[in-house]
Amino acid sequence: MLVAIGDSTFEKIQAFYINPESYPLSEKHEQIRQRWVFVVALLLKTYSKIKIANTLVQDFGISQAQAFVDIRNAENMFGSI
Repeated sequence: MLVAIGDSTFEKIQAFYINPESYPLSEKHEQIRQRWVFVVALLLKTYSKIKIANTLVQDFGISQAQAFVDIRNAENMFGSI
């Protein structure tokens, strides 16, 4: 898997999970990855998506729209829980 400059955030984080040594993440992408891992942890605790979104907004200072994008991307990356 070759990661190009124009690849999406999702593709860059996916490449990191396939081979972290070959595809290190920038600080920005690492923060996004950490949010996705946080989402999965809350999904495992059976939090509702609206509660997860509100928690992301409060804890990470992102917009509610971005919070729902993060939830969708986390589910796409790790599977629906």
